[in-house]
Amino acid sequence: PQAGDIVIIDRPAGELTITHRSGATSLKSLRCRGSVQLSGGTLSASEIDGDLSISGGTLGGNGDLSVGGMLTWTSGSVEGLGIVRVEKGIVIGVGNKAMQGRTLQNVAKATISGGFMNLGNAVFHNLPGGTVEVQNDFQFASLPGTGRFINEGLLLKSGGAGPLDFLWVPLDNSGTVEIRSGTLWLRGG
Repeated sequence: PQAGDIVIIDRPAGELTITHRSGATSLKSLRCRGSVQLSGGTLSASEIDGDLSISGGTLGGNGDLSVGGMLTWTSGSVEGLGIVRVEKGIVIGVGNKAMQGRTLQNVAKATISGGFMNLGNAVFHNLPGGTVEVQNDFQFASLPGTGRFINEGLLLKSGGAGPLDFLWVPLDNSGTVEIRSGTLWLRGG
């Protein structure tokens, strides 16, 4: 496929996994009832209507991206300009993740199991009605301090004896913050 192409793969749900391992691929839209796995290289699109898993590589591009399914993110980066809107939930696994220039919008439930996320000139936005549940110790960091976390829903730390740490990341809150386990650190934001 080439830049601007709409790729449609019509197979029953759950029977197909598309894996992007290397190189650079730019699409307008990827419509697939299965799942898309990004493990290497760079993938750019404005629409992915199935589930998306990022375990390496870069989700790139300029412009908004709509993910119609779940986003599972364990490693790798999300870069470019525009909004990444995830409709059916986000699972952020243990490991290091980086976001550069983008806004990640959660409209459902985001579950964070631990690790670290660098928000380089990027925004994590929990929309009204959304929930971000941090199940273990976690750090949002931004060097040189250009990232932001916007909470308009529920930000919940439910596990881990240590902190939910915002290092050089302002927490803009008009929703609810609930710390059931550990502590909340707001450092330099």
